[in-house]
Amino acid sequence: MKLIPTLLLGCLLLSPAYAACQASNRGAAAVKKAALASDANALAALMDTEKFQDRVLADLRLNTKFRNDVAKGLDAGMSKGFSSMLKTVSASGMQLVDQKAAPGLVMLRMEGKTPGDGINYLEFELDQSGCIVDWSQLMSGSRFSALIRQVMASSIQDKTLLASLFGINEVDDALLSKFKSLVTAMQSRELKKAVAMFDELPPQLRNSFDFTIMRIGLLAQIDAQSPNYRKALEELARNHGGEARAQFMLIDHYFLTKQYDKALAAIAALQGKVGVDEENELLRGNILAEAGRGEEAVAAMRKVVALTPDRKQSYFFLLGAALVTQRYQDVVDTMDLINTRFQLSFPHKTLQADADYAGLLASQQYKAWRKKHPG
Repeated sequence: MKLIPTLLLGCLLLSPAYAACQASNRGAAAVKKAALASDANALAALMDTEKFQDRVLADLRLNTKFRNDVAKGLDAGMSKGFSSMLKTVSASGMQLVDQKAAPGLVMLRMEGKTPGDGINYLEFELDQSGCIVDWSQLMSGSRFSALIRQVMASSIQDKTLLASLFGINEVDDALLSKFKSLVTAMQSRELKKAVAMFDELPPQLRNSFDFTIMRIGLLAQIDAQSPNYRKALEELARNHGGEARAQFMLIDHYFLTKQYDKALAAIAALQGKVGVDEENELLRGNILAEAGRGEEAVAAMRKVVALTPDRKQSYFFLLGAALVTQRYQDVVDTMDLINTRFQLSFPHKTLQADADYAGLLASQQYKAWRKKHPG
């Protein structure tokens, strides 16, 4: 199971521009069309960067010069930010597909090109005029305006403000230099170097929620199967495991540490927000199967089949869940379903050569089924 926060680092390249939404054709349909077409310029035109900047700078006591510097950001910065975000999706092997959302929001699902190869969700918040005012990837647990505030702070020379932003007592010249080097490393995609710089930050800063999420994002892009990635998830669970916004990111951790009830609770909360789709229900079914909850696992996989009736692999997910939980009648019923739907047979010699089918072959259900399906 691979869950990769694919958008965060690309978005960190964003340079907000102080300008109202430029697009004449606005609204949810326009945002979806631009995102699904990977059209960064169209997304930038739909962004109300004035409102976005107001969120970023809200209640921050900044001097006039800094506010003016932000206000003078190039319009091209927004397009470059979206372009980097979309390229990050593609480079990670993910793709964007449409997802239903509540009014005032646009939801897109990020999924692996192979079913079961990772999911995340990109949510755009729209104002009444149909322009984007903020967005988030649900795995990060924070609106982007909140995340960009910390990244922007690396360029601020006001050390008192920096200390306030990051919840620490003091920012000296050395730490200020580290902030700048960290952002530079992320912008140039020197991922291992950026992780090393995160590790040099004071613990109170390094272990903050947003910085922990950023670091996990870097490690996931380097290798989501590595011990370092797993250790980072353990730290997130230890320091922020009680926070609702951390639960989506922690599904991987709960699965790896066999805390199946917590993983299922996190998926239930996710489905409550984004709805049930073939990818999050597949994830749920896999966890139920690993937990040995066969009846529920099979029911979940049947729902996946119902959502994707033409996808052959969904039927084999159903078969696999029934097989691993030793629900052999469900296995042979699914074999019949696959044979009818896709004209695929299951020769005895082929099954016999696969050790995973040993229990099935010894079962009474299989013996009765084989009499009706010789071969």
